[in-house]
Amino acid sequence: MNFSVYWQHADAVSKTLYFVLLAMSIATWTIF
Repeated sequence: MNFSVYWQHADAVSKTLYFVLLAMSIATWTIF
């Protein structure tokens, strides 16, 4: 198993989750 490829995928997933959480927090902050 190539660790660098796995780490790139994990980094992309973490960035996507962070972006989604950030967008949701901004949306709720704007609505309320």
